[in-house]
Amino acid sequence: MGITVRRADDGVHIVIDGKVSIEDAPLLLRSVTDNIEQLTAIHMGEAEAIDTSVIQILLMADRVVRKNGRRLCIVEPPDEIVMTFGAAGLSETFGLDYM
Repeated sequence: MGITVRRADDGVHIVIDGKVSIEDAPLLLRSVTDNIEQLTAIHMGEAEAIDTSVIQILLMADRVVRKNGRRLCIVEPPDEIVMTFGAAGLSETFGLDYM
């Protein structure tokens, strides 16, 4: 599992790589909270799986970002992760097409 913070022209992007579980949640939470004012995207193209702790962190981030008049983009999530969001009823929240 890896979490990388990247600065981009449109703000901060967090890249998730591999399988992220409750053990990794504190690192993800710290990365999100440390960058929440500029956070614009979560890249999940290399993510293998997420659990409910990750979903909770992303929901919190989305609420804060929306309060500030922005939208949090989930970028290139694999089909398995799109299905996880869909099963949780969160496809629309994150703008994902759930089959």
